[in-house]
Amino acid sequence: MNWQHLEKVQIAELGTCRRMASGGVGTIHTISATSELLFKRYRQPEQYRNRVEGLIGERIEASNTSKEFIDKHFAWPRASVYDRDVFLGALIPVAPEHFVAKLSTGSNLPRDLGFLLYERRARLVGIDPQSLRDKLRIVAELAVALGYLTNHGLVYEDMAPTNILWSPAPSIGSYVLDCDGIRFENEGSSPP
Repeated sequence: MNWQHLEKVQIAELGTCRRMASGGVGTIHTISATSELLFKRYRQPEQYRNRVEGLIGERIEASNTSKEFIDKHFAWPRASVYDRDVFLGALIPVAPEHFVAKLSTGSNLPRDLGFLLYERRARLVGIDPQSLRDKLRIVAELAVALGYLTNHGLVYEDMAPTNILWSPAPSIGSYVLDCDGIRFENEGSSPP
């Protein structure tokens, strides 16, 4: 199955789902069918269905250049997940490897914005602090990504240090997580 060109998938097609994290609106699961995507299962799925499907449609209809930009900067929902005709959640991409620090302990840790802002915190876990120049380049990359949303009539409502990943030189960049927090300007805000 080509996991990059789906709009809707049945949960049975995901294979084994293993819970890896829990957040405010749902749980994140690895899936055995592909290592490129994760399954985000919502606690109140109907509250997110229209937004998620609107974002999936936005990406599908985007030009190839826009699609490449979205994929480079955002963990944008790729497909809706259903159990027959009941919406459960979305498939989201795994963050690219250059946004994850390989620690001396052998474990991996996503480089969230907190590690860029608080050098002491970064040092404590073994992430090298960045120079002021590189910090500014990373923030500029984030501004470009958020500018893309603004230019396309979209608003990101879930801005938090843990939802923004960054990568150091030579692959300086930013990657926005929890993109189901993106809404269309004409849509009302989400409840907290």
